[in-house]
Amino acid sequence: MNEEIKLKLINEVTSELKNILKIPEGLSISECNATSYVGRCYIKENKIAISRFIKTDQDYKDVLAHELIHFMCPNHGKDFKEYCRKINSLGLGYNVRTNARQISNIDEIRDIRKEKGSNRKSYIVWCVKCGWCEIYKQKNHKLRNYRCPKCFGKLRQKQYIKGKTEIYRVLN
Repeated sequence: MNEEIKLKLINEVTSELKNILKIPEGLSISECNATSYVGRCYIKENKIAISRFIKTDQDYKDVLAHELIHFMCPNHGKDFKEYCRKINSLGLGYNVRTNARQISNIDEIRDIRKEKGSNRKSYIVWCVKCGWCEIYKQKNHKLRNYRCPKCFGKLRQKQYIKGKTEIYRVLN
């Protein structure tokens, strides 16, 4: 979806919902690479982030409306659901819900998420003294502050690629 279309949709949603919702001044709406959510509201920063993986105009409008409701109701409680009902009953084609299941390409977004997760870097941490090792999902930038849990020897780390990093070579 190009920037021109997004801007048109943002203007459409804000003008259609300005009588129902309090739309904050200086609101910033940006695109993000998220796959674990389709939209996120940052109330203190007056900011909304919408996943770039949203494909249809209607899904974009629904997600934006959902996030705008969060400026009125920070959680998905009774008041939030009441705003959803009001917006959905306007006759403007909205289908605002408390979750992302109504998004037309939600399965595709979840597949992208799984694929991204499988490409995450892992790190192997090992003891230079006794050979103890463990694989972690993220790099430890303060490794020098830690010692081996077995012998209190110094620890080292290296990026671990499953099937490619030979552990016995790392330990030597």
